Amino acid sequence: MSNKFKQEFIFVVEHFKVSGDYAWFRGIAKRKDGREIELAEDLAYDCCHVEALYKKNNGKWQLSESAAFSTDVWWEGIQQRYPKAPKEIFQE
Repeated sequence: MSNKFKQEFIFVVEHFKVSGDYAWFRGIAKRKDGREIELAEDLAYDCCHVEALYKKNNGKWQLSESAAFSTDVWWEGIQQRYPKAPKEIFQE
């Protein structure tokens, strides 16, 4: 996110569940310096949510899919794309 938005972020965790080799994160991004997040006005963003699916490979967690400030529900169908991911990690 730092490269794309040219700002440094911290994340407030709203949901984080791990089961087996999968983990699902949902949270809110905030600027590390405490200032207001600045987004390009010519692009559609829904500030400030972030979601990510992680998978453990060879003992290390790797990002499988993620998105920040999306205006759609990009993760819809993620269970079908990753059928081995336990459904309970996505549930509140």
